[in-house]
Amino acid sequence: MSAVIVRVPDENADRLEQLAAKQDRSRAYMAAKAIEDFVAREERQLAEIEAGVGEGVNQAAIAVLAGSRPRANWCWRMRPKSSPIA
Repeated sequence: MSAVIVRVPDENADRLEQLAAKQDRSRAYMAAKAIEDFVAREERQLAEIEAGVGEGVNQAAIAVLAGSRPRANWCWRMRPKSSPIA
């Protein structure tokens, strides 16, 4: 097993302490479980996004799902400032 040191706001540390006490677990166990759940969820989401790429899903939609901002030319044609609005 590896050890990881993480800095969290005092409020989150207090909430973690309360959850651990209610479940009769250690803070370390609760934090490890949270990280395990987070990693599994992110891996699953990225796998679904990557599968969508193979199916020809719009690149802008993939970027949004992945949590990044799409580049403007991926999904919208930028109108030149000099062109009149029709």
